[in-house]
Amino acid sequence: YRPTFSGPARVTGGPGTGKTVVAMHRAKHLASQLEDRTGKPILFTTYTTNLAKAIERDLRELGGAEILDVVEVTNIDKVANRIVREAEGSQPGVIYGLDLNDLWATVAEELGTGLSPEFLANEWEQVVLAHECRSRDEYFRVSRTGRGVPLDRRGRAKVWAAVEAMNHRLIEYKRRTFLQLADDATGHVARRTIRPYQHVIVDEAQDLHEAQWRLIRSLVDESPNDLFIVGDSHQRIYDRRTSLSKMGINIVGRSRKLRINYRTT
Repeated sequence: YRPTFSGPARVTGGPGTGKTVVAMHRAKHLASQLEDRTGKPILFTTYTTNLAKAIERDLRELGGAEILDVVEVTNIDKVANRIVREAEGSQPGVIYGLDLNDLWATVAEELGTGLSPEFLANEWEQVVLAHECRSRDEYFRVSRTGRGVPLDRRGRAKVWAAVEAMNHRLIEYKRRTFLQLADDATGHVARRTIRPYQHVIVDEAQDLHEAQWRLIRSLVDESPNDLFIVGDSHQRIYDRRTSLSKMGINIVGRSRKLRINYRTT
C-alpha cells in the first residue's frame, strides 16, 4: 500500500511467503487511486490461464466485483494474441507443444545438422529469440553464456540454417510460436502513441521469456508505479535467468524479499 514507487518495483520470496497475495493487494491499492478508470487500466498478468482464473476469483473476494471493472487478469500469451489480432485484423495462427516439437524434428532430419531437435529448439528460444537476432551475423556475435554446449562458427552456421528453415516453414503454414507472437505484439504496441495500461502487475515473473518481458515493458509508460513484479527465481519451471535491466526494467532500490513461509507449521 505504499503510495508511490518511483519506477518498477519487485518482490521476491520463497514458496508460501505470500508473493501473489502482496500483488493482489497492490492491485487493490492501485485501483483505489485511479483517476482515469476508462477501460481496464490495470493489467494483472501471470504465466498460465489457470493461475489467472484463480487470481481473478481471489481479487473479487478482496476488492469486490467492481475491482474487475478496472483490473484485467490474464496470462501474457493472451495479451499478445489480442494485440496482434487487433493490429492485423485476423486471428493469428499459433503453434506450440507437440506440433512445434514435431516441426523441429522434421527440420533437424532434413538438414542433417547433427544437432538434436531439442537443442535446436532451445537455442532458438534462449539465444536467437531472447536476443532478437534478426540475421546470421547477429547470431554469430551474440553471447551464448549458460547454454552449456559450446559452438564454433561451423556449429552456429548449422543452427542458423535450421532457424531459417524453421522460419520458412512457419511462414508457409501461417503459424507463429507464443514467443514470436509476443515479439510481434511488442512491435505493434511500439507504433501506438498511447500505451494500453497505466499499471502492470506481473505474477510468477521467474518463468517469463525475454520476448515476453519486452512486451510487458512496452505496455506501460515509464512512470511511477508502472510495473510491480513478484516471483521467485528458485521456483523456475524453465532454466531462464533474465536480466530485467537489459529489458529496460530498473528495480535498483525498489526490491524487497519476503522471508516468512506461511505454508509450514
